[in-house]
Amino acid sequence: IMSKGISPLVATVILIGITMATSAFLAVWAIGFFTVKLPSPEEKKVCRDVMEVIVERCFVSGNEVFLKLYNFQNFVLPNLTAQMENDTYTGSINLLGDLNPGELKTFRIKIDVDNFSRLIISSRVCPQLKKETVCR
Repeated sequence: IMSKGISPLVATVILIGITMATSAFLAVWAIGFFTVKLPSPEEKKVCRDVMEVIVERCFVSGNEVFLKLYNFQNFVLPNLTAQMENDTYTGSINLLGDLNPGELKTFRIKIDVDNFSRLIISSRVCPQLKKETVCR
């Protein structure tokens, strides 16, 4: 007695179709992990210009640094970070908030390092632009 079923050719085509559909689904799902955020026009402008921030005041009190910055550019300096360095330590802290044009803003940073030799202000959007200062 001969039983009926699908031919090997049809089974192979169905198997290939299921495999391709699964691969496409996984590819679409995985793209979410690797997307790149393109900078806005304002962020591109920050990268083209020099970071012109005046460090009005920077002093250390206990385990805190008080940093007063003034932005005299005509655009926002977004996502600022402060990097502290000495001979054996390099640490980075996000300064919460942006620095708007013409704004004078005080940042209070809790630190866990003694005697850092310099403080470097930069923007996470454009880390190659930096302003270096020494705190007393």
